[in-house]
This record gives sequence, C-alpha cells and structure tokens, in this order.
Amino acid sequence: MKVKPVRIGLVGYGTVGGGMVRLLQSERDRIRAATGADLAIARIADAVENPHPDIALPPGTLTRDYRAVISDPAVDIVVELVGGTTVAYDVIAGALRNKKHVVTANKALLAEKGAELFPLARENGCVLAFEAAVCGAIPVVRAIKEGLCGSRILSLHGILNGTANFILTKMRFEKKDFATALKQAQTLGFAEADPTFDVEGIDSAHKLALLAALSFGRFYDWHGFHVSGITRITDLDIQYADEMGCVIKLLAIAQRTEQGPPFLSVAPTLIPRDSILAGVNHEFNGVLIETEAAGPLLLTGRGAGASPTGSAILSDLTHLAAYGPLEREAFRMYPEGLDGRPAAPDDLMAEYYIRLTAVDKPGVMARISGALGDHGVSIAMLLQKLATENGNAVIVIKTHDIRTRQLNDALKTVDGLDIVNGPSLKIRILDPLSANS
Repeated sequence: MKVKPVRIGLVGYGTVGGGMVRLLQSERDRIRAATGADLAIARIADAVENPHPDIALPPGTLTRDYRAVISDPAVDIVVELVGGTTVAYDVIAGALRNKKHVVTANKALLAEKGAELFPLARENGCVLAFEAAVCGAIPVVRAIKEGLCGSRILSLHGILNGTANFILTKMRFEKKDFATALKQAQTLGFAEADPTFDVEGIDSAHKLALLAALSFGRFYDWHGFHVSGITRITDLDIQYADEMGCVIKLLAIAQRTEQGPPFLSVAPTLIPRDSILAGVNHEFNGVLIETEAAGPLLLTGRGAGASPTGSAILSDLTHLAAYGPLEREAFRMYPEGLDGRPAAPDDLMAEYYIRLTAVDKPGVMARISGALGDHGVSIAMLLQKLATENGNAVIVIKTHDIRTRQLNDALKTVDGLDIVNGPSLKIRILDPLSANS
C-alpha cells in the first residue's frame, strides 16, 4: 500500500490538545496500516511555551504564533482547540482561506458562526470537520451526515451535557442536593469553576444547533431556542419524579413540526423511568434519533474529556486523510445557511409537572386548582407533599396535556395569589419514543 503523508498543524495545546497528540502518536502505525495515511504533527501553536514537556516532538514544532501554523505550506490540516469565539474564529477562517482543511471541537463558535464558516469552507474547497464538537467520542455527527443520509430524520432527543447529567444522577441515586453534586462534579473535573454554560443549558443548546442543522439541512440561531437549565431542580423534584415513575434529565429536543420550522429546546424534562434515555447516567451522553425509514437509534458514550475528545478529533483526521477529495464533493451534506426562528414553544402541547410553595391552611388547594381551571388547565394529580419549617406547604401538580401558552398564563395567576410564596416550577413530561406518535 502506498503511504500518503498527512501533516497536522495544531492550535491550542492544552489538556485536549495534549491528549490528541498522545493518542495520535500511539495510534500512528495502526492508522497508517489501516488507511495508508501517515498522520504526523508538523506544527503546534500555544500561548504557553511548552505545556507538555513529557511529549516528545521534533525540534521547531512549537511556536506561540498561530499564524505560523495556519500559513505553513507543510501543514495539510489544521486542528483548532483554542476554544472561545474570538481567536478561534481567526484560526479557522484563516486556515480555510489558506486552503487547509480544519478539524475543531469548538461547538460554541460553530453555533454562533457556522452559517458563515461552512460557506467559507465551501468557497475554498475545504472541509470543516467537527465530530469532536458534539458528544465527545460518540460518532453522532458522522452518523447523521453519512450513515442516516438515506433516511429522513423526524426528531432528535439528546442528553448532550455530561456535567448536568452527572449532577442529576448524583441527586437521584445518592440523594445529594444540587450544590453538593455540583461541587463533586467540579472536584472530579467534570465541571468548570464557572459551570454556567453546563448547568444553564447553553452548552447543550450549542450542540443542539449543530445536530439540528445536520438533521434538517438549515442553521437555526440557538438564541431563539427555548433554553432553561437545572439550577432550580431540587432533591424534592427528583424524589417526586421518582414517585411518578420518572427521572429528570436535561433534554435537548429537535423535532419536525407540521407548521414548518422545527421545535428546538433544551430544558429539564421528566421522562419515564423505563425509557431508553433514562438509563444514560453519570457523565455519559446519549442521543436518540428517530428516523422515517430506520426507526429509532440510540448513540451513547462519554461526552467530554481529553481522551474521548481526542478520539473524535483523530477520527476526523483519519477520515479526511482517507476521503478528503470525496468530502469536498459532498458539500450538500452540510447545512446551507441561516434560517428563520424555530417553532415557538408556546404552541407545544404536553403534560407538565408543577411544584409550588403555599401557605399551609384550609382552602389553599381549592384556590390553586380553581385558578388553574379558570385558564383551562386540567389537573391529573394534585398533592400536598409536606410542610416546611416556616409553615408553608410544598404542592405538586401533574397536568393533562395543555398548550404551554395556556399553562404560562395560568401560572402567572397562581404565582400572584397571596397564598403562594415564590415562583412555581414547571417541567415538561415527555416519553421521547412516543414524541412523534
């Protein structure tokens, strides 16, 4: 077999970059034997002079100037692992303009600028590969873009953030409160010092924007998604969900609608305890894809970390080395451009779990149920669960199917009652496998 040299330029030599280089060095011979492509690191740029002195590199490989990497004629493919949306944009755009393929794990940048960067790749005859940007080592991007290109995708339901999933798992199985579970996630390295993107659903929304673009062929601005996080979920909600035969997951949803624009959402969701996604726990990710011809498929695995992300980057590098010319002819498999806003969540019909705190005295339940009934909310279950130290009662309600707009209006009325203390919490109840039935 004729060996084809492929030289890699890396920008961003942190934890993930170091993991990718180590993996490439250990797998280089196997990849060369399997594909005929000899992948090797040619240049590396990082703000730190040598973050990984234990990794052996040829003299002259390291630089602090990313421009030296993206303009180097010896570099065939640029790997961007800087993160963020400023310098990383300059790296990717510059590499593409220099006619170099790019591999990135930067979901935030692609969610913000993908509608600009993918056409730039097309104009320059290059490929912008991003398997590592969504769900770490899980090959969900290639599965949608290639493996399922013959089957129309109806919906996608995903647990896309390992940090949030780890926290909810600890709250469920170890009875921890949110703050304690978050602290443990940070100690283990699953959560950043500032976990906002993870726990508020923003990271999941970035990933959903990419998966929706691949599934539906158009980009949708993630700022228009319905996005909420898990910071208001308490150990009581976990307990009450379990009593209802459900678990709480931070669920990303991309679903076709009869109106045209897809429904795109990231929010805590009650799903049946025996459903296929309920078994995706700890820091694992899971993506359930419902297709017209192939039916439901579940992809699951580790969604973050140096090794899983490095594995996905190496997968893109190997694929480009072997099939780069074919990839350039397959641009119609990439999203075409920015589309309008997704479907409004206000029109969604669903059952809901509601938790609120009210004064513990006679007549409270009747006033609350009456206020909901005035707005057409049909109650399937209404329970007073326990009394708090300050004389308040926790009330849990399960509704029948109700349009979200109606429920929001009803909860505004309920929250305004003089017997109710603080804003209520509502969580959608959904069985992912029956969402399209």
